[in-house]
Amino acid sequence: MASLAQLPQILQTLLTTATDAAGEASCLGKRPDRAKLTGRTWTQTLVWGWLAHPDATLEQLSQTASRLGVEVTPQSLDQRCDARAADCLRVLAAAVTEVVTADPVALPLLQRFPAVVVQDTTTITLPDALVAVWPSCGGRTPTMPHAALTCGVQLDRCTGALHGPFLASGRTHDQALPWPSAALPPGSLRLADLGFFDLHDLAALDAAGVYWRSKLRVGTVLTTAEGQRWEVLRADATEPNGLFTSPLVVPLSSPLGS
Repeated sequence: MASLAQLPQILQTLLTTATDAAGEASCLGKRPDRAKLTGRTWTQTLVWGWLAHPDATLEQLSQTASRLGVEVTPQSLDQRCDARAADCLRVLAAAVTEVVTADPVALPLLQRFPAVVVQDTTTITLPDALVAVWPSCGGRTPTMPHAALTCGVQLDRCTGALHGPFLASGRTHDQALPWPSAALPPGSLRLADLGFFDLHDLAALDAAGVYWRSKLRVGTVLTTAEGQRWEVLRADATEPNGLFTSPLVVPLSSPLGS
């Protein structure tokens, strides 16, 4: 597990040695033109160029390449935006899966747990040209994106450890993302939204001694051990269209319930 102080070294390795190896594996440098773009210079051109100017043109990107010692025309850069270049850039997935820690949050409430993991996802719309790689659930109407990327992260509020983002196509369900296989330590608390509400998963967390907190799906029925139904759902007049909401639920035996 790396700390923020080690992050510069991780990024330096990623944008030099790792990208050169990725460029060779994807045959990025085997081009008929004279531009000597390696995995390293190709990746650095895009990263530094778009980091400085998120809407950078091909002309601006070619100027970035020139500062890296590679003379390449905007047309040549455009021609290199193909499957081989995309395969080279997949090495950046190694960056987003690095586990990085920051200073922990010094809150007495959180210190009751060995870990307090917040788990969530977001969706990023992509150009339609990427639909074969990152298909979305949309595309049924002209206004819905055909391609999208689902990103998931886990953040431990006790240690500051960040896991992810974990990447998948936009049509991938939150629960199906490649989440870390390592189990949370007993006594931990997991916080997640309704996208992760699954009775089997919650039962597994409970069996492992991990507390969880979640809203309830509409239609969920809670009963006591004796089979008595527990009426917790309520109609909230402040919600649009009178939607049903529910209070957050956590096992009463947890440190939050004491």
